[in-house]
Amino acid sequence: MRLPLSALQKEISGRSLSLDQVRQYLPMLGFPIENLESLSGDTLLEIEITANRSDVLSIRGIARDIAAKIGTSLSHIPDSSIVEDSSAFPIYLESPLCSFYAAALVDLGESTYIPHDTTKFLDLIGSSSKALASVDASNEFLYRYGQPTHAFDLDTLQGSVTVRLAKSGESFMGLDGILRMLTAHDLVIADQVGPIALAGVIGGDRTKVTAQTRRILIESAIFDAVSVRTTAHRFNLHTEASNRFGRGVDSSLVIPIRNLLAQTIAQWTKGRVTAAWNVGLLPSAAPMVHMPLSLLQRIAGRSISGSDAMAHLERLGATVVMDGTSLNVTPPSWRHDLTLAEDLAEEILRLDGYDRIDSTLPSMDASPLPMPFEYTQRIQLSEHLAHLGFFQTLTFGFHGPSDEIGLESEQSGRRLSNPLGEEYSLMRSSLLPALKKAALQNLRNGQAEIRLFEIAPVYQSQPEGPHSVLTLALVWGGRAGGEDVLTPAQTISPLHLMGLAHTLQLHDIKIVEIGSGLLGFEIPLPSKPPLTSPLIPHFVSFSRHPMVQRDLSCIVPKGQIYGYLESALKKVLPPACKSLRCVEVYAGKGVAEGYESWLLRFQFQANRTLTTEEVDGWMKSVVDLLPSMKITLR
Repeated sequence: MRLPLSALQKEISGRSLSLDQVRQYLPMLGFPIENLESLSGDTLLEIEITANRSDVLSIRGIARDIAAKIGTSLSHIPDSSIVEDSSAFPIYLESPLCSFYAAALVDLGESTYIPHDTTKFLDLIGSSSKALASVDASNEFLYRYGQPTHAFDLDTLQGSVTVRLAKSGESFMGLDGILRMLTAHDLVIADQVGPIALAGVIGGDRTKVTAQTRRILIESAIFDAVSVRTTAHRFNLHTEASNRFGRGVDSSLVIPIRNLLAQTIAQWTKGRVTAAWNVGLLPSAAPMVHMPLSLLQRIAGRSISGSDAMAHLERLGATVVMDGTSLNVTPPSWRHDLTLAEDLAEEILRLDGYDRIDSTLPSMDASPLPMPFEYTQRIQLSEHLAHLGFFQTLTFGFHGPSDEIGLESEQSGRRLSNPLGEEYSLMRSSLLPALKKAALQNLRNGQAEIRLFEIAPVYQSQPEGPHSVLTLALVWGGRAGGEDVLTPAQTISPLHLMGLAHTLQLHDIKIVEIGSGLLGFEIPLPSKPPLTSPLIPHFVSFSRHPMVQRDLSCIVPKGQIYGYLESALKKVLPPACKSLRCVEVYAGKGVAEGYESWLLRFQFQANRTLTTEEVDGWMKSVVDLLPSMKITLR
């Protein structure tokens, strides 16, 4: 956002504001300065603002935060009261998406004078003067105060004006000269002929103000934020008005800005305001938010008195009532983002200074909860596959109808109402289409063997809405081995996937051919009752007695699966065997063809000193078991 220093200084009352102070306060308040330059004898700052702060999309909104920080007030908006009367022109609100509409009629004079301060301000802000009083004044007040307004050429209107939803198939020509086809979800301003504006987004070409305009109808209204955002996004039409209406405007400014705009236009053109009236009701005050001071202290890491917290919030425009050890806060009309007690705590800390937050660890009053089964299952399975040489992927959770060719799944319950595009319009019902795309990309890049997997939810259409199912999908293909004589090249076949599924203890898998030599399967992961083990395992003290280590070198047939051998040996070993690992595999000179030499390492430890006789007896049990598995000692 562009911020002229002179305009910011004009909004602050009671204290002068230097450039150094502005450069100090803005980053402290959460508005980093991206650029600073001298332009037209003024200093122009470009600052970054957050998307949830609709109130700072104006010079006055930024000034309000600075004033609250330094403990001063804002300048008054120029007095522009107008005597309101009954409707001078028929305006009807047919849709609840427009709750309030303030209108005025102005007869323009024969001449137009745009003050130099206005043209300079518009140039600095990046919106040059159009030499039309209604347009320049409307743009100036939008940037200064954040309330979008619009002016219609009254003599081009045909019949009454109605705020309504568009009729499906209606067309609308905007000020940008583009003809758009509307849907029944678009809120429009219309006369008896058809739409004359997309509400909160853009005005229409048919009723635009020109140099020949003699009478205007001024609009200052409140439109539903979601409706404006939806229409602007669907048409890819993001205007200064939709940027503000789509985040929520300050209802307390709708009438004052209408009055100020009407009187300013009349003054610049030597015309007169002939009527002003309102349609609908202004929204009621925002819901009260209850904030315990204990919450503020927990978040801040230190004690902040109730009086200090009240003072910070009141400087932001909130109404605050102390209730024992809590604050009951009614947010101001321009702060639509203050809905939770945590939001209020953040505002207090922002004004108090983030640098005053102590480095304090949070207290843990409750016992840790058990680890969710789905989490442990996902981690264990991911680690197992990673150890087997597979790469975990993370793909997008949406895909298009073309990705579901061959999949028998109902789409209606998974279709998004406002997708990023047709290719992302469905919540995925399978992980394989995205994995296939990733695998083919790897093949095109010259990868000989593809090993990919993903563990993520897929969605099924249900009458009550989409139902998620945690699923494992795996793709394996290409050519394995061939790098040396000991590992001959072989093409991945269904047997490889069946062996993998057996290793993972997965049953009833259905192997599918994906294409380009790729094979895969997809299976829902079983759901089990939550585990009773704690999040933090119980500590078991370490033995103070020495560990005994024994190595055993074995001749093993090639193809022997280590997991089977380990499971069999552990059945004959005592609990004192703390570790059993294969630490070396050798195939070469001294080892017959078709066999490998495995070095098995056993580690024994107990809460007493082990004797040589005990360890020898355990190792003899191991040696006696090996022949049954066609394994001999080397």
